[in-house]
Amino acid sequence: MGKLRHWLRSRSATPIQQRETESQPANVNLAPSAKQSSSFEQPSTLLFPDGVEILVNPPDADVDICFVHGLTGNRTSTWTAREQPAPWPKTLLPSELPRACILTYGYDAYVVSKSVASSNRLIDHAMNLLTDLTNDRRRRNALCRPLIFVVHSLGGLVCKEAILLSRNNPNRSRQDFFTHIKGVVFMGTPHKGSWMADWSRIPAKTLGLVKSTNRSLLEVLETNNQYLESIHVRFLSMMREQREAGRQLEVACFFEELPLSTVGKVVSKESATFEGYDPITIHANHADMVKFRSIEENGFKRVVGELTAWKPETEPRSHYLPFSRNKNFVGRERVITELQRLLFTDLDGRRAALVGLGGVGKTQVTLQLAHLVKNDSQSHQHYSVIWMPALSMASFEQACTRMIKVFDIEYAANEDPKETFKDFLSSEETGKWFLIIDNADSMETLYGTAQAPGGIADFIPDCEHGCILFTTRSREVAVTVAQTDVVELPEMDKKDARALLQGSLIQKEQMEDTVLADKLLDELAYLPLAITQASAYMRINKASIRKYLWLLQNTDQDMVELLSVGFRDRTHYDAAQGAVITTWIVSFKQIRALHKEAATLLSFAACLEPKAIPRALLPRLGSEQSMTRAIGTLCGYSFLSQREDGDMFDMHSLVHLATRRWNEDEGHGEGIQQLALARIAEAFPTDDWENCEVWRQHLPHALRLLTSMDSDGSEDACKLGYWVGRCLHIDGKARQGVGILEHMVAVQETTLAEDHLSRLAS
Repeated sequence: MGKLRHWLRSRSATPIQQRETESQPANVNLAPSAKQSSSFEQPSTLLFPDGVEILVNPPDADVDICFVHGLTGNRTSTWTAREQPAPWPKTLLPSELPRACILTYGYDAYVVSKSVASSNRLIDHAMNLLTDLTNDRRRRNALCRPLIFVVHSLGGLVCKEAILLSRNNPNRSRQDFFTHIKGVVFMGTPHKGSWMADWSRIPAKTLGLVKSTNRSLLEVLETNNQYLESIHVRFLSMMREQREAGRQLEVACFFEELPLSTVGKVVSKESATFEGYDPITIHANHADMVKFRSIEENGFKRVVGELTAWKPETEPRSHYLPFSRNKNFVGRERVITELQRLLFTDLDGRRAALVGLGGVGKTQVTLQLAHLVKNDSQSHQHYSVIWMPALSMASFEQACTRMIKVFDIEYAANEDPKETFKDFLSSEETGKWFLIIDNADSMETLYGTAQAPGGIADFIPDCEHGCILFTTRSREVAVTVAQTDVVELPEMDKKDARALLQGSLIQKEQMEDTVLADKLLDELAYLPLAITQASAYMRINKASIRKYLWLLQNTDQDMVELLSVGFRDRTHYDAAQGAVITTWIVSFKQIRALHKEAATLLSFAACLEPKAIPRALLPRLGSEQSMTRAIGTLCGYSFLSQREDGDMFDMHSLVHLATRRWNEDEGHGEGIQQLALARIAEAFPTDDWENCEVWRQHLPHALRLLTSMDSDGSEDACKLGYWVGRCLHIDGKARQGVGILEHMVAVQETTLAEDHLSRLAS
């Protein structure tokens, strides 16, 4: 205590003058030298540098390195040697680690003030570090980039607590902080306390004109402090658990060789180091151990040696992507961020599935993610990116043969290329890889059948150094391959749909008529493939938005023909698959082959209005379990969407049109209409007022059927028309109701014999 009192009395009282420029080495963590001003005192709030500051940010950065100062420190001057113009992480480190984004973090770690000292506790600073750095990484699209800390003194304790806070944080982005930490370089961190914490017990009068103190930051540094011990025990426990789970968190512990004049060593070797980790010295005192002037300094070489050993791996051997990057790609940020979170972690189970309606943009979203990972602008490591189709076993085997050539894999003529490529990916020597299994729409193709067991899934490796993304139209496939790590891709929102349409047009001034453009997007149901297909048609045929919209709205036949026209570009498969109608017909055929009841249900729904289809109107197809499976299949392909109450369904308007066309092409359009007519005639209620809610739900569907079968004089049509007319009349729509009844009488007069009971009754 005597040494400390002597040191305090010898210090000047001009703390702000020293910090008038950040280029001066203002701080001395825990124990400044006697020649410096009182670094314990808080500088002017106008000058106080807190939060994240980016020192170096190369465009091809593959790692974030964040520097955190200690007690009474400063995010710039802590790391700046005397007579140097800037901190060494900015001037010296980039030459050694050219692909590192270098950050420095500042917080109010001053413990005395002549006005008001900060009352923040260590845990408050830790939460601020976690929050600020997470927000900064999100802004830079770097949430999945590996993160390394270099921390001095108290900054190491703040960093440890921030890591612990992030581990089980309910906020996913803050969890990413923990997931992507690569290691920590501790420099003079008092893991077990420092004798300088005894300062907190010095009488206030000894400190001179101090009006406010923050003793909590010093108290936590006391030797044998319970909170300090708790942080260290929890941190060591976390590291042990991660190591047992197969994840290696890197740690380096540096301690000071030299004492501060009149004060001595601030943090002892025992306090600055971990059990089980090599203690490394820096030939300097506590303050100067983080101030380097030259790359020739041995202390700098030792620190850089640790950082270099932890940096991301070298470039992968090769990539294979079938398409170039789509320059017109817009939006989908939330989906891409979620896929990155699921896939690019150091934890087990790195499989995810992207599921959605055919034409909703799964391949384009995946292609965007693949190029981001390939270029390493958002991925946290260098990955080989590999794209494989899953349309059939034959196409998958062909792709494996191609990959063997791309990756220059040794291969004997009698070997199975699928097994060879699986073995290659399974080997750790291959390095990290990101495998995309595109168009995994069939359970049979993936897993085989009882008659023909074995499928593509048998040749997809499962190992820690690889991650896999499946794209599929089938929710059953998605859940099977990825369990809960399933991301659903919806239609575009209006803003992104407008941007896609504008980017795909030659005459972009057409978008100035926003009302007309929005009408077109409404007709195309905000479906990316339909928008891209429409744009291609307009470009090729020099058609305006107005002309294309007129064709869409003219007749169903015109709409079907428009949506059946394929197109070619560098970001899609062949032209035939580029047509919306063709895309869905492939799925229709898959459903019919696997689940006939689901195919019948789909055809049935196309006879009704596409919105608000009551479950009570659906035909009874076998058992309740069979019905549930049929509905689940259609919902899984996004052809039906179930409302929250579970008793009402909606059908995508373009799917509705495509299914009607499919019914006609398959030759069962008339038969399915008769089935629909019989079912609705059976289900439609009488005109008793207590049935009004039911008939109001059924009326739009009944009216659609009656108008589409206007010459049908069958008993079912007559029965349905009778009750529809009466219900409309009672519901206050007398003119429409009478019109329906008169129409049914006229139909009966032309289709039924004069003595037919139904005609006599009318």
